[in-house]
Amino acid sequence: MLSHISNLHFLVVDDDVSTQALIIHHLKGLGAKHITAVDNGQIAIEMLTQEETCFDVVICDLRMPVMDGVQFLRHVAELKFLGAIILLSAVDKNILQSAYQLAQAHNLNIIGSISKPIEPSAFKKILKTLGAMSKNFHQKLLGSITEEELRNGLNGQKLKYVFQPKIKVTTGEISGVEVLTRWDHPTRGVLGPMTYIPLAERLGLISDLTNGILKHAMSQAKVWMSQGLNFKIAINVSADSLKEHDFADFIVAMAKEHAVKPDNIIIEVTESQLIRDIKSTMETLTRLRLNNIGVSIDDFGTGYATMEQLKRIPFTELKIDRMFVSEATNDSTARSILESTVELAKKLQLQTVAEGVETKEDWTLIEKLGCDFAQGYYFDLPMSANEFGAWFMSWQELHQQAG
Repeated sequence: MLSHISNLHFLVVDDDVSTQALIIHHLKGLGAKHITAVDNGQIAIEMLTQEETCFDVVICDLRMPVMDGVQFLRHVAELKFLGAIILLSAVDKNILQSAYQLAQAHNLNIIGSISKPIEPSAFKKILKTLGAMSKNFHQKLLGSITEEELRNGLNGQKLKYVFQPKIKVTTGEISGVEVLTRWDHPTRGVLGPMTYIPLAERLGLISDLTNGILKHAMSQAKVWMSQGLNFKIAINVSADSLKEHDFADFIVAMAKEHAVKPDNIIIEVTESQLIRDIKSTMETLTRLRLNNIGVSIDDFGTGYATMEQLKRIPFTELKIDRMFVSEATNDSTARSILESTVELAKKLQLQTVAEGVETKEDWTLIEKLGCDFAQGYYFDLPMSANEFGAWFMSWQELHQQAG
C-alpha cells in the first residue's frame, strides 16, 4: 500500500476494457481511491477541460482509436496540464521511449512509462514518486497562473525552500544538497516549480527569482556551517540568468558575504537551455569556473547538441536524467544509455550524479556502474531546512553504525 496516493485523482485512458480493469485493480491495491477510466483520448481531453473534473495523474495508452497517445500528449500540453503522466503500451520499447521524450519536450510532468503486459511492481515503483505530489504538490488548479498572481507571490515572499540530499555512492556519506523551491499560494495550495518558472521566464522575472533563491541558499549554507554541517549546495539556474554579464559577480559576492567557500557551490543548468545565447552562457559559466564554483549539466540526455556543449563549456558534473536511471533495472536500452553516459563522463573527468534513484535495485546498479553520487526518493523526499538538519544527523548516525 502507498497511503500517500489515496487523495490523488487518477484518469486512465485505454481502449481495452480488460486493461482498464487491470490498471484499476493495481491502483486500488496500492491505495488509490479516486479513479476514472475512459476508452479514448478525445473523451479524456473533454474531461480535462471541464472545471468540475480535476485530475492529478493521467495514465494513457499509446495505441488507441479516435486519438492515439502521441496526439493526446500534444492536446494535454496545449491544456497546460500540471499533473503527472504515465505512459503505457505494448509497442516497441524504443517507440515508448520516444513518446516519453516527446512528453518531456512538451514540458509535461511525465513520471514514467510501463510496457505491457503490466507488472504491479512497475506501477508501484513509479507511483512512489508521487509521494512528493501528495505532500507538496497536490493541487486543484482551475486555469493557469496569471502575471498578477506571480508578481504578488514573489513580492510577498511566498516561496518555500526545500532541500534534497546528494549521496556519495562509494561511501553512503552525504556530499551535498540541491535547493528546490515551492510556491505557497494562498488559494491554490503549494505549487511545484513547473507552474511558475516558465511564466517567470516569459515575464522577465526569472532573475529576481533566481537571485532570491541564491541569497537564501547562501544564508542557509552559513547556518549549517555554524552547526558543523559542511557540504556542497547546488542551485538550479535559468539560462536567462546566465546571459547577464554580472551574474557570476553576483554569485561570488553572495558567497563572500556569507563566508561560503566557492568550491562548495554548484550551479546547475538544464542541458536543453544551453543553446540560448550560447556566447553569454559560455562566458558566465567559464567565469564561474575561474572562481572555483562548480558547474553541472542537468537532465543530461534529454537536450540537444550534447557533445558540442560538453566540449565548449567547462563542466565539473554531469547529472543523468531520472528517465534513464529509474528504468535501467528493467529496460536494457535505458541501462545501456546509463552505462555509456557514466563511461563518457569518466573519460571527460566529470563527476556523475544519478537522479531518480528510487529503489534498492537502482542504488545497486549505479554503484556497479560507477556513478559518483545519487539523488532520489530512495533516500527521502525534499525537506525543509529544519527537517534536513535532523535528517542529516540521523543519516550520519545510521551510516556510522553500518560502517
